[in-house]
Amino acid sequence: MLLSGQSRNALSQYHLNKDFFQGENVDVFIHSWCEPFRISLKNKSPGRESDRRIIFPRLSLRKIYKPVKIIVERPKSFKDRDLLLTKDLILNTHPWADRYSNEFPKFTQYLLANNLSMWYSINKCFRLMEDYSLKNNIPYKLVMRMRFDVFPKKIPKIFESSQNNWVMIQNMDLPKGMINDWFAVGDYQGMKNYCSVFDNINDLFYRVISSHKSWCNEHALYEMLKVRNTSVNFTDFELKWDKLNYKSKMLNYLKY
Repeated sequence: MLLSGQSRNALSQYHLNKDFFQGENVDVFIHSWCEPFRISLKNKSPGRESDRRIIFPRLSLRKIYKPVKIIVERPKSFKDRDLLLTKDLILNTHPWADRYSNEFPKFTQYLLANNLSMWYSINKCFRLMEDYSLKNNIPYKLVMRMRFDVFPKKIPKIFESSQNNWVMIQNMDLPKGMINDWFAVGDYQGMKNYCSVFDNINDLFYRVISSHKSWCNEHALYEMLKVRNTSVNFTDFELKWDKLNYKSKMLNYLKY
C-alpha cells in the first residue's frame, strides 16, 4: 500500500478502515509533506479551500499506520523546472481557474507546484517500496496507490493472471482520455509505470500540450501509461471521502 501526498483526513481514513490497513498481507509505505506549525493547505480548488493536514504528520502517521517505511519532508519548490503554461492551456481543463485571472502568473506557479508535488510524492513512495522489496527479497504481486483522504469501499476481485503490466483505475467518466489519479491498483510493473510520471515529467508535459492542447495531471497519467503500453482497466471502487468529527478523531487517536 502506497500512501502519498498531503495528510488531510489521514486519521479519519485509518480509523474508519483500520481492518484493511492492519491486514496480515498489507505493507504500508508513506511519503508526505510537513511545514512546522502550518496546518492549512490554502488549496485553491473549488470546495477544497479549508483543507487541513494532520498535526505533526511525521509522528502521527508513524504512530497510526505503523508503516514499513516512511518519509515526511519539507515541501519542495520545483522552480527549476522549465515548464511554461498559458491561460488557455489551463482553462481548457480547469475552467474554474478563471476566478484567478487577475493573478494568473502566480496561479500558474501554484498549479505546477501542486502537480509536481503530487507526482514527486507518488514516485518517492514507490521507490521506498521498491528499495524495501529488493533488499528483503519480497516480490510484491499487487501494489495499491491511494491518497490519505479517499478510500475504496469496494475492492473488485483481483485474480491471478498471466498478464503483465496492468493497472485498475477508478472509472470517473472523465472527458478527453483523462485517467483519474486518486486511486489505483495493479501489478508491480504496471504500478511502477504509474508512479513514474515525475521521472518523465518534461517529456509528458509537452506530449500533453501537443496532443490535448491543455495541461492536467489526468492527461499526464494517460500519456505515461500509453507510452509504457500499460493495460488500463476501469472499474468502480466506490471511493469515499468519509470523515470523523473532531471528538471521534481525538478519542480514536488516544486509543493508540
